[in-house]
Amino acid sequence: MSSTRESLTENSYKLNLDTKWLGQKVEHYPLLDSTQTLAMKRVETLSDQGLVIIADQQIAGRGSHLRSWYSDNNQGVWLSFILRPDLTLLQAPQLTLLTAVVLRDVITRITNSKPTIKWPNDLLIGDKKVAGILTEAKSTYKKIDHAVIGIGLNVNQTKDQLNDQIKQTATSLKIETNRSYSKKLIIQKLLNQFETDYEHYMTDGFNQIKERWLQSAFRLNSRIVYSVNGQTKEGIFIDIDDDAQLIVKDERNKIDKLASAEIEWF
Repeated sequence: MSSTRESLTENSYKLNLDTKWLGQKVEHYPLLDSTQTLAMKRVETLSDQGLVIIADQQIAGRGSHLRSWYSDNNQGVWLSFILRPDLTLLQAPQLTLLTAVVLRDVITRITNSKPTIKWPNDLLIGDKKVAGILTEAKSTYKKIDHAVIGIGLNVNQTKDQLNDQIKQTATSLKIETNRSYSKKLIIQKLLNQFETDYEHYMTDGFNQIKERWLQSAFRLNSRIVYSVNGQTKEGIFIDIDDDAQLIVKDERNKIDKLASAEIEWF
């Protein structure tokens, strides 16, 4: 079913939603500057977690590193939700990897495609970006007070609906499978899956998420070129650690752990 014909209302998202807390409160907007920006404002006045903010279109969508996320159309899933995890600030990057694993699994179940996860926050089909994740967390005394997870997923865009600046590097589920999808169904499955996996993660820790993430890691065991503090290096991407840092081994078997870096993936 084409997303443009769906009845997208706050109450409609709760139908077939099996969560206890995630998505039991929903704000839905036909047009918004950024779901992430609004969620960061909402969290200041809320004591609980689980609020989901959804927009049909964003005019100032945000990605990581202050990049824009092109979401000025109603053919994608653009949403953010609020968490209050009992984690340290150093563990916040784990939430991005958890979200990537959930999103990968949902896309695979719905479309039968097999996305890969490009560290730390992108999902690719082939070598083109289909989704991005933005995690923003605030802490008190090194403990996370709240985290907001933002997700952008290209769903029903055709090639001519992709912004000129991303047309060569981005794709959508429709482009890859020649089918349209229900955005509401995707969101419901995403929230159901996330709550389940998040609760397991909070109980059992990061190891299982790490193993699942590595199963689809883009260019795992391949050579990459990367820059840290202006210095260019290269090595084999061999693993991630428990702080969600990328582990690279150079030709002398020296190990680099990257919390952030400019990486030439292609």
